[in-house]
Amino acid sequence: MARYFFDVIDGRTISDEVGLDLADLAALRREAMRLLPEIARDEMHNDDRDVQTLAIMVRDEAGQPIYTANLSYAGIWLRS
Repeated sequence: MARYFFDVIDGRTISDEVGLDLADLAALRREAMRLLPEIARDEMHNDDRDVQTLAIMVRDEAGQPIYTANLSYAGIWLRS
């Protein structure tokens, strides 16, 4: 198992100082897919912008980025 760190990027970077031990890269990808909507659900509704992007940058134990994933929201008013 290796330890991976999931930094959150939403206009600022929130560094993961704890990390997770995961068996392989497929598990890393699944964890990013699980975390991203969970974080978005908690964070994106607190922002008034109609266009938002939330990203996760995954680092390995050496601190090197190895995977990134993002989730975007775009709202457009059709009537005012």
